Amino acid sequence: MVQLQPVGPIGTFEAQPTRPGEALRVVLMTDATAHLEALVMCQLGLVCPLKVDDALYTRLEAGSAGHMDFTTQSGQPLSGYSYLYSGTQLGMVRDGDAQLQVLDRAKVAWCSVATQCDNQLLPTPVCPGQWTCVNNGCQFECAAGTFVAPP
Repeated sequence: MVQLQPVGPIGTFEAQPTRPGEALRVVLMTDATAHLEALVMCQLGLVCPLKVDDALYTRLEAGSAGHMDFTTQSGQPLSGYSYLYSGTQLGMVRDGDAQLQVLDRAKVAWCSVATQCDNQLLPTPVCPGQWTCVNNGCQFECAAGTFVAPP
């Protein structure tokens, strides 16, 4: 059986944002769900982190470039981004902005439940087992009970 690989970015991408509106973490999964963390302006002019789990995204692509729109599960728009994807980096420009932000593929994929690890197409070790989610990080547990880091 051939498994079709989605075109475009799938997985966990992270950055160190410097201004409101920039992403700390973007997690894109094969089931069109996403987890977003970004800096936003909050009360008294302070910059605060915002987390949105179980967001949805749609993607229009042309090779390694495209556009993504994020919404809540109820369909409320969150944000849109033009993007360039290189395999290890995701460059994003928020709609209405001109500033490019580059996010690097994370060394440890983010999760809140183990199925989110499966939905990021992570490389698996050569042992029978399953993905687990420990402290918001994907880990592969071989059937013998030892944790093995993906290659």
